[in-house]
Amino acid sequence: MMKKGQFELLELTILVVGISIMLIISYFMFTERTPKLERLVTEEYSYSRLGDIVTALYNTKLSGTERTLTQLLADRIVTNSSSVDYGEKVGIINIDKQATEFFDAYLDEKWNLTDSEMSLGYKIPSGIKRKITYQIVLPKPSILYSEIVILNLCTWLE
Repeated sequence: MMKKGQFELLELTILVVGISIMLIISYFMFTERTPKLERLVTEEYSYSRLGDIVTALYNTKLSGTERTLTQLLADRIVTNSSSVDYGEKVGIINIDKQATEFFDAYLDEKWNLTDSEMSLGYKIPSGIKRKITYQIVLPKPSILYSEIVILNLCTWLE
């Protein structure tokens, strides 16, 4: 038969061991899972934000013209020139400058816009592990055919 002191000591030992096990489990749960969860939330936010940027790209009209930035980019691809003349009323527009200002406002210096003939933005640093690429479909101005151009918008998280 256990004495009262021995029984209390056994209860205290069980309590200390139980709390220690709970603390160890909690430690491993939060240290392993929290960075993964944080990374998932960050990436989900980045995807959502990139979609909003592309939507703004399709809807943003350049001041003084009736052309959207996507139309300007399509004109740039067709003419293969960074500056396009839109006539006497509008004048020459530097499309590369307009696109750079637009994407810099949203993505700082962490973006690159490319297709087979053009490359705008910043060089993607080597060693980047988390890069997001969004494909932008542009209608190519053409009288004879309905063609499209696919631009790759890359951004990186690190």
